[in-house]
Amino acid sequence: MKIINTSNNKVLANIITNHRMSIEEALELVGYDLSQCDDDGAYIDDDGEQFWIEDCEEVEDEDEEE
Repeated sequence: MKIINTSNNKVLANIITNHRMSIEEALELVGYDLSQCDDDGAYIDDDGEQFWIEDCEEVEDEDEEE
């Protein structure tokens, strides 16, 4: 499962899992604290850049086997 920020195509999370999970669950699993956002409703990624949940999307990982 790969989560990207669609506004800049940055990969926010890349997780190997055996079950489906929400985007929020995946981001929290890799360490993002979604209980804390700034006044604009943005979260901060590992590079210090803002992102919004609305801009996040799950994409197919080319390395995943079905």
